Amino acid sequence: PYIQVGDGIKVKSEEVKLDVDIFILDPEIRSIQKNILHELTLKNYKLITAIGPEAAVFIWGATHIQSPKIYTAILDPENCMGLPRHAMGIALKIPVEIQVKEICRHFENLGTIGVLFAPKFNQTFYDQAQAAAFNHSFEIIPVRVGSKKQIYQQLKTYIGKIDALWMIPDQTVISEKIIQYVIKQGIYQGMGVIGYNSFFTLSGAVFSFEFDYE
Repeated sequence: PYIQVGDGIKVKSEEVKLDVDIFILDPEIRSIQKNILHELTLKNYKLITAIGPEAAVFIWGATHIQSPKIYTAILDPENCMGLPRHAMGIALKIPVEIQVKEICRHFENLGTIGVLFAPKFNQTFYDQAQAAAFNHSFEIIPVRVGSKKQIYQQLKTYIGKIDALWMIPDQTVISEKIIQYVIKQGIYQGMGVIGYNSFFTLSGAVFSFEFDYE
């Protein structure tokens, strides 16, 4: 995705006849960081775009750089440690209300949707989704887990009781193996899975929210 974002910036900049310099940040090699800072300070750029949270924190940490700055490709800027509140850019975060509306628009006959999440990370997301669902035809119910070990038991409990399972970005439940396992179980039991990137679609989810990164 980062490369696709960079390609999109480059193509659009060429259309308006702006030259683009691309710097690849390696947080593990301090000499690269120093060289990039030197280049950014040396040139008076019209705009500096940070792609991803690491680059954004790096750029905003260099307070002596005077060029205008924006960030891109950050899922949750408000909770990005090291990124100041006044930072502006494009987040990879679709408002919950819009997601609920799109699910309803594509699946008119859904009765219940379970949201798989860990409360300590995504209780707010669930609360917002549940509130948004009041205006639509389906019910949203919580499938809460405190650890990866609880996923199997919770699936066993809820499969057959919900029409679809909505998987959201949640560090407790998200990994490639877990996604594929949940989707496979859903296919066996006639339960659709809703995801949030192309990996879900390619793995057999019935629906996912995908960004055009470029």
